[in-house]
Amino acid sequence: MQFDWVWFFVGLGVVAIGVLILKYYNKIADATRLMTYTKWQLAGILTIVIGFLVALNVHVLLITSIVNLIIGR
Repeated sequence: MQFDWVWFFVGLGVVAIGVLILKYYNKIADATRLMTYTKWQLAGILTIVIGFLVALNVHVLLITSIVNLIIGR
């Protein structure tokens, strides 16, 4: 597995989106009425975690492992 700067910056962007969700979760929930406040907070936290995984290129390892489990290699 090799470190890739492009995925690092994509991951930082995803983390920034997660931080914005956490900062404005109440306004987002009021405007969209899709989920409750708590679910928007959880969505923000999950977005930050996924962003860190992408920034560290761990997502490639996880996806490869899942595909190998399904295919059976």
